Amino acid sequence: MSWIRLAVQSNVASKERVEAALAAAKDVRAEEGCLQYELFRGIEHPENLTQLELWQSEAAYDRHWQCLRGEPARAGLLADGSARLSAPNHHGMPHAPRREGLSGVEIYLHQRFIRSPADVWVRADEEQRIDSVRWPAWSAVRIIIQLNMPIEAESGTIKTSLETRKEPGCLQFEHYRSIEFPENTALLELWRDAEIYDIHYLNRIKDRMFGGITPSPSRGAVDRRYGESGFEWYQHTFFVEIDGIWQPENPAHRTVTVRW
Repeated sequence: MSWIRLAVQSNVASKERVEAALAAAKDVRAEEGCLQYELFRGIEHPENLTQLELWQSEAAYDRHWQCLRGEPARAGLLADGSARLSAPNHHGMPHAPRREGLSGVEIYLHQRFIRSPADVWVRADEEQRIDSVRWPAWSAVRIIIQLNMPIEAESGTIKTSLETRKEPGCLQFEHYRSIEFPENTALLELWRDAEIYDIHYLNRIKDRMFGGITPSPSRGAVDRRYGESGFEWYQHTFFVEIDGIWQPENPAHRTVTVRW
């Protein structure tokens, strides 16, 4: 049984849609199997919104999705449908282009990571990890980091973000703050491929050892009222709703003969 992570990014939600999403959040969080339902606003670009959901099992999310088909108003940023978040609108709608990041719907089997003594990120569920195989990383690298950061640390965070986005292959490096629980922050990173992320990470280790990088702001000074902090890594995929079913947006990543 796997937890299900949803990350929905948008920059065109109206004030009314945001208010409706916040009003429905309490009811959604009360649903069986809901571990997180939280709306975040971009720190640098307030028009950018992220909705993070975490469901305890595939069955829990399936029940939730079936309910939403009857009550779409409770779907938060998805209440108006997914078309405005899928190709060709990942960079925003024509009347409201994104200044940073990509809009879209991402759905993953939840994977939490921790840093090993060798300074390598490894899956936290040690018993499910094997040492004899390294699976291929075939797509862009999506990273979701949830932490706590005081307001006064935001200026240093923005400086770090601006520096990082200049690196080759960085598609997104953007901090968000929870609207309901402002002590909660989320960092969304997207790197063009695994090799380019390796270069970024190894350079960060070198800079940490020998200097040359802006120090990260303090992020542990605020108590958390909701959710859990953690680090998650995924092989990036955008999803689109087709006949009520979420499927990879890229047709080459779909199959009709196998249900993975």
